[in-house]
Amino acid sequence: MAGRSGRASFWVDQALGEEPNAERDARILEGDLKVDVCIVGGGFTGLWTAIRLLEHDPSLEVAVVEAELSGTGASGRNGGVMSDWWMEVDTLRKHFGVEGAKQLAGAVGTAADDIQSFCKQEGIEANIARAGWFWTATNQAQIASMEHMIEATQSLGMDIYERVGADELAARLGSSIHRMGLRDPSGGSLHPARLARGLRRSAIKRGVKVFERSPVLEIKAGSNVRVHCERGVVQADQVVMAANAWMAHLPDFRRDTFICSSDLVATAPMPEVFSELGWTGQEVNFDAKAMLFYWRGTADKRVIYGNVGRKLGLGPKIEDRWERPSDEILREIERGRQRTLPRLDKVKKTHAWQGPIDRSSTGLPRIGKLGGDPRITFVIGFSGTGVLPTSTLGRCLASLVLNRDDSWAHHARLLQHTGSYFPPEPIRYFGGRLIQRAIIKKEAAEDLGRKPSPVVRAFVKSFMPDGTHIAPPTLSSLRKVFASGSQT
Repeated sequence: MAGRSGRASFWVDQALGEEPNAERDARILEGDLKVDVCIVGGGFTGLWTAIRLLEHDPSLEVAVVEAELSGTGASGRNGGVMSDWWMEVDTLRKHFGVEGAKQLAGAVGTAADDIQSFCKQEGIEANIARAGWFWTATNQAQIASMEHMIEATQSLGMDIYERVGADELAARLGSSIHRMGLRDPSGGSLHPARLARGLRRSAIKRGVKVFERSPVLEIKAGSNVRVHCERGVVQADQVVMAANAWMAHLPDFRRDTFICSSDLVATAPMPEVFSELGWTGQEVNFDAKAMLFYWRGTADKRVIYGNVGRKLGLGPKIEDRWERPSDEILREIERGRQRTLPRLDKVKKTHAWQGPIDRSSTGLPRIGKLGGDPRITFVIGFSGTGVLPTSTLGRCLASLVLNRDDSWAHHARLLQHTGSYFPPEPIRYFGGRLIQRAIIKKEAAEDLGRKPSPVVRAFVKSFMPDGTHIAPPTLSSLRKVFASGSQT
């Protein structure tokens, strides 16, 4: 049962350990049920949407169907970092213009306050810490990327980031490797599985019917929409698809969504190290590598650390192999940790886990109608930064489903966009592996103060146009890199 419930995750293990009757209390859908809205997916997005629907109309009959236990999928396997969309301003501006970028980044920027307020109101102990987070550079090329990010946000009239020097970073993060950093004072961290399980309780308290251990087998659209689960069927006027990477295999998403991994390790509690380094448990640090390494502290004086995007899926199907990092990935995570946090060399590690990320071709979520049916709304493509956006998009989806004319519905309509398409498998997978290798070579050269080769520079530039974010190997970007390669 450990694999089914995601217990490899420290967060899930701890949260379910506080609910000894979670399995017994899981309500399985049996027989037929008729509701106004059925939500597929019992994680952050699905639960926030259910709660916001009933805020607008308490008379609604709302059901959530979840394949496992609520909060044990992507919502319980991430790093629990509250980061907003101001780092995505280049991508937002490219797709939605200056005003659209400001509106969307601004909306997600309110989510941390929104979540904190909701948890206080509902008594959810999600260990929310609002000490901000650091984005740090270890070479000159990364410093240039940070300067670009400051200019990009300031060009929108926003002053988001604080510059932090090497001495302050060494004092606050316990490492002398950082040359410069940016701090976003509005962000922070939380315990994602405690939040998800708390949202489940809040939804049930409001009258939402939450069904767990009820995987969806098929959705049929006729006079109403029928959601077929293993042991029952939900008939609904409206359906919201919010299963993230677990629905990437559907035809609507195969061309512009691929699966990559989030891989994390948790240490044992180490209060003596925290005391020695002056840490509070609220520290959050991202490095500026495209092959991202990050770490954060916890309320019980652990460090959670890992990377994003190292493993690529050959095909979109989620299988058991997405439960735990491979030995190769664990070795890479440890190399990143030794480079950044050598003080933790002898600290015991208690958990290592993996989760699938639904990476879109734009790096942003996409909202739409499944198969063009106006009654089936979906969101997919959180791309590994979903803790805050899921709260925002829960509001957006609720307004869209209810045909409301408000700012949240407007944001939802902005996100009804499609990026470039990926090439078919296995070209997509092997193209992605080539991109990874090129980025690793580029960043290794930059760490040594050297310029990468012209071929590597041309290759990486095609997939990282802003110098900080990896764009997947779409057909258009592949054409660009082959054209650039022929000219170098």
